[in-house]
Amino acid sequence: MKGSRLPPLRLGNLNGRSPNSEGEWVVYWMTAAHRAGWNFALERAVEVAERFHRPLVVLETLRVDYDWASARLHRFALDGMADNAHAFAGRPLLYHPYVETAPGEGNGLVQALAERAFAVVSDDFPGFFFPRMVGAAAHRSPVAFEVVDGNGLLPLRAAARPFPSASAFRRFLQRHLRAHLRAQPISDPTAALALPRLAALPPEITDRWPAASPELLAGESAALAGLPIDRHVAPTGQRGGSAAAAAALGQFLDRRLRRYAAERHSPDHDVGSGLSPYLHFGQISVHEVFARLASRLGWSDERFGSLATG
Repeated sequence: MKGSRLPPLRLGNLNGRSPNSEGEWVVYWMTAAHRAGWNFALERAVEVAERFHRPLVVLETLRVDYDWASARLHRFALDGMADNAHAFAGRPLLYHPYVETAPGEGNGLVQALAERAFAVVSDDFPGFFFPRMVGAAAHRSPVAFEVVDGNGLLPLRAAARPFPSASAFRRFLQRHLRAHLRAQPISDPTAALALPRLAALPPEITDRWPAASPELLAGESAALAGLPIDRHVAPTGQRGGSAAAAAALGQFLDRRLRRYAAERHSPDHDVGSGLSPYLHFGQISVHEVFARLASRLGWSDERFGSLATG
């Protein structure tokens, strides 16, 4: 599908197939960027849906057989799904949060949606089981299956070679990063959405792969107890999701940033950002972190140095 405001380096078609002109909807399968804002892949799905006047289906899935699956990790991920459900409520799109209750139970869901889709968009994430999982889904999809890189400030494809050292990579960044900083994702890509809205998915899909219950999205103990995950690793008091991530970023900027440079290496001072789990789960974007930090400091790319010393 030609034509996009997104940087070409961030876009890829995994199966080389074309959209289905008779397809009923555009699917965004949210696999790594678990957030409703600052999300290049969601932005691309919106772009395709608006251009071709199709309803948008946002599918977010949570399997039970990932490595170290536990009540703690599941609860953190479910908090994120609950935040997304809240963010998408009232928007002209259909959000379908699906949580497996047995290993392999979700197999076939993406293919079932793809068979009736105009096109599928997903996240381009290089680690864990994601390349294998998304690649297999793209291979089975009868329609165009695009992936979008929203991982970092520098697109993955911008660095065409491995670097022998951290200093060599820093020199590369100093020479090339500035050109990529102005291509930022939209903070709320569904805010002004003008699309036909799909009232519901077909029953042959929802009967087999129903949306997660409100109790499960709320992370209630009884709902988690029914899942085949390690319950000995219990949830902590730390909430997951985009709202908690934004609050953690705000706390860092307001209370810790001014001390960070001087005290970050001291174990006696708690000046870290606290964003690690939210970045890991894709519940906050590095682009949002950078934009808010730059705004707080009054920084612009005009302050880039001319030397690339590493």
